[in-house]
Amino acid sequence: MSTEPSSVNPETLESTKKQIRGLIQEIAQLSKRDVPPEQYFKDVLPKVVSALAAVGGAAWIYDDQRRPQLIYQINLSRGLVDPNGEEGVRHLRLIDSMFKGAEAQLLAPQSGGAEEGSAGNPTNQLLVIAPIQVENKVEGVIEIFQRPNSAPNSQRGYLRFLEQMCGLATDWFKTRKLADFNDRQSLWSKIEQFSRAVHENLDLRQTAYTIANEGRRLIGCDRVSVVLRRGSWKVEAVSGQDVFDARSSQVQLLGKLASRVIETGEPFWFNGHTEDLSPQLETAVHNYVDESHTKTIAVIPLRRPEHATDNLKREDEELERQFQGEILGALVVEQIEDSSQQEEFSKGVELISEHSSRALANAIDYNSIPLTPVWRLLGRSKVLVTARNLPKTVLVIAAVAAVIAALFLIPAPFKVSGAATLTPVVQRDVFVNVEGEVIEVPVDHGDHVAQGQLVARLRNTELERQYKQLIGDREKTASTLQALEFRKRRPETMRNAADATQLTIDLGQARQKYDNLNDQVLLLEEKMKRLEVLSPIEGEVVTWDVRDNLMQRPVQPGQVMMTVIDPKQEWILEIRMPEKRIQHIQYALEHQPDSEQLEVTYIMASDPGRQLTGHVTEIQRLAQPDQAEGQIVKLKVAIDKQDIQHLRAGATATAKVHCGTAPLGYTWFHELFEFVESRVLF
Repeated sequence: MSTEPSSVNPETLESTKKQIRGLIQEIAQLSKRDVPPEQYFKDVLPKVVSALAAVGGAAWIYDDQRRPQLIYQINLSRGLVDPNGEEGVRHLRLIDSMFKGAEAQLLAPQSGGAEEGSAGNPTNQLLVIAPIQVENKVEGVIEIFQRPNSAPNSQRGYLRFLEQMCGLATDWFKTRKLADFNDRQSLWSKIEQFSRAVHENLDLRQTAYTIANEGRRLIGCDRVSVVLRRGSWKVEAVSGQDVFDARSSQVQLLGKLASRVIETGEPFWFNGHTEDLSPQLETAVHNYVDESHTKTIAVIPLRRPEHATDNLKREDEELERQFQGEILGALVVEQIEDSSQQEEFSKGVELISEHSSRALANAIDYNSIPLTPVWRLLGRSKVLVTARNLPKTVLVIAAVAAVIAALFLIPAPFKVSGAATLTPVVQRDVFVNVEGEVIEVPVDHGDHVAQGQLVARLRNTELERQYKQLIGDREKTASTLQALEFRKRRPETMRNAADATQLTIDLGQARQKYDNLNDQVLLLEEKMKRLEVLSPIEGEVVTWDVRDNLMQRPVQPGQVMMTVIDPKQEWILEIRMPEKRIQHIQYALEHQPDSEQLEVTYIMASDPGRQLTGHVTEIQRLAQPDQAEGQIVKLKVAIDKQDIQHLRAGATATAKVHCGTAPLGYTWFHELFEFVESRVLF
């Protein structure tokens, strides 16, 4: 060992040590984070290379198949990872030997075994390599390419430093594994909860809803649906919806898509690409995606588990083999907003498919037993027919029978209700006739206006420009016309026949042009008059903040500027009656005397304590859509405006139309009867 004093500046040496300690501290902090391997080694390896002032380096870990995988590298030659090249073979065998338990080592440039293709260092740099061990198993390898001209003590220092860094990486692997174990424990808990929930009930519909709701919670997707055979394949349950419209276009298209997938018998995954699909399936996918805007769809046929038929006795073994694997339904999983986590999404779908198949098979087998509802009811009611409870049971049955008889036999007034609005008979909207900018609004909310009174003034700079141009052209044409007439009156002009003829032609053209320009000016003046908006009737302005809403704002033809009503005239109540209730009103009209009108009782929202009356005068013949009620039919009701203390256009009310009498049960539950008729019996 040399005993010569070091030529390195002590201050520089101390600064370098301080930087290295800082890098070690940073690597230690990074090793405590739960980050993916790519991110961890991307952050750590550059710091190790920097601390050693090395040429480059590489980090290797096991992939899912327990094979060495290059996870990050700095200045690593491509030849060192080429499995077909001589350098690559030697280098990759060295990495493989490290994963098999070789210890940390220093490899001189171009060193290795004498045999062809043996493990070694095929580079011209000093190779410092060390394993990352977790519980006596090698999980990764870090190699550093260093300059070869360093002293032996320095090289051994490189190796000790790299071993220390691999020790820190071991801490990261442990943190990663612990987080992975926690995630798996959480996942298995969710799977256990899902399995317990779907097997809790043997009711087929309830099982389908449990699969949809609990499956959505387990997968973390946007929507899960269950499709079962109801004659044809139909959507039975949708997550998050206790009741859904089975006749809606989206539900119908989803049922068609599931039917196409079930016909193939194979799981179907869609994430925006439809290559290699049959035309029928491609059409079904596009139709549903256009309606639902789904980014990712998985349709998984749910088959009967094979062991579910082991105990079935069949004479024909071939028939039994065909029955095994029968498709019971389909699981439809959708991701509407984000489809980036495709791998986790796929794993979640696979996890719930098997449990869902078994739960549906059990529910279908149970519900296929003849008279299952009757046996279930008898099992629950056995205690009611014991000797001690029999008198009470008889009394209860008699009471229930009396109530049912009363519901069918006792007549009661039958009324149908709807939301209503108070409206004056004379009411007009003030429309814009000409495009322009509002420069004056002399009226405001609550002002009284006369018919033909100015309520707004507009300005259209383009019309003004055209008007000035036409006036100028007309004046210019008039001057030309005067000059031609003056020439015509001169005798010397008329002596020459050719000049006289040309003058006559020019004079005729000038007169025609003047007349055309004059007509255009008159039309433009008429149009400019419409910039002054007038009230169509005498009445009161009821539009709120009309001046603030219109001033200095552009308006277009057909736009409503304000509404004017005549409060002195009659007022009516306009009922928005749902279309499903209009049949009762029509029936009442057909079965009452011609001289009588249907009575209406109503209460105003502003005065709910007073019940007022009116009568129907007109029924709309065209149904129209309404956001709140769906399809509606409007009814006009004549009222006495003196009954209402404060008349206010647009005031709301609740109105009931009297439709005669009906059995008490139908009066109370007619909407339930109609629901059963339209949704169950139809």
